[in-house]
Amino acid sequence: MDLFLKKSFIFLILLISLNAIIFSFTNYFYNHRYLNNVYLSDKSIFLLSDSHGHSLGENIEKYNVKNLSTPSDSYFDMYRKLVYVSKTCDVKKVYLSVGDHLFTKYRENFNNHERSIFLLNYNDYDNKLKFLYEQVLKRFFVYPSSKQHSFVVNILFKKLKIGKIWIKNNWSDLTSSEKDLQASKRVSQFNFGTKSNLQIQYLKKIINFCKNNNIQLICIKFPLTKEFRTNSRFLKYNYNEITELKSLNIIDYNKIYFDKVEFFKDQDHLNKKGAEEFSKILFSN
Repeated sequence: MDLFLKKSFIFLILLISLNAIIFSFTNYFYNHRYLNNVYLSDKSIFLLSDSHGHSLGENIEKYNVKNLSTPSDSYFDMYRKLVYVSKTCDVKKVYLSVGDHLFTKYRENFNNHERSIFLLNYNDYDNKLKFLYEQVLKRFFVYPSSKQHSFVVNILFKKLKIGKIWIKNNWSDLTSSEKDLQASKRVSQFNFGTKSNLQIQYLKKIINFCKNNNIQLICIKFPLTKEFRTNSRFLKYNYNEITELKSLNIIDYNKIYFDKVEFFKDQDHLNKKGAEEFSKILFSN
């Protein structure tokens, strides 16, 4: 029995040590940059969006705006970021993406919930056991099925050139038929026509939080290519379903660069040149 307990104890120590190594490695690559971008915020004006806002990069800081956007961010994640920075900064204004795809169930499956949860602290939980589970146990023990694990594995595969090699072409170099095909695939990916009640719920939370804290909220739709925006399966969300949005001014920039193919790196994201030009319009006012 003593031998069994001794071996069990050694096995447990080895398991914890191995997990600590894996945790440190994966945590750095998956969470470090995401969280530090919020931790180091020292501005009073912020941009909250997913990859569409992320394409503007850090260049917008010259307009005194901090870019908190991250690819795959949902309204759930954006709300957590907003609440966090409001505890450490005097937030005056927020630019918020209200792209139609953000209201679909696509964002319920592809999001950053595993990252943004670490912006919560002990006082944000009513159930302290849940805090221990989510912030300690779940964070430390990186499960093979977690997004964090998959993210790092994909990085390793890419570095080692294992699996499919993706070659990206410049949007302006594609033929008309190639543009239409890529745009159609992307529109289908977003699963337009579905509605996420969770995303709507957290958009309302963002709106009400800004209202209750005297934060100016500017809602924007980011520029899209003509091929993407005019695709027959692209469905505009009915904003009249959200009472809180009726009183807000939504600035629609979807069509602003329909004739500027050189401003896009793909069907729905601006490239560096496009980002610089759009930032002038968005933040110079």
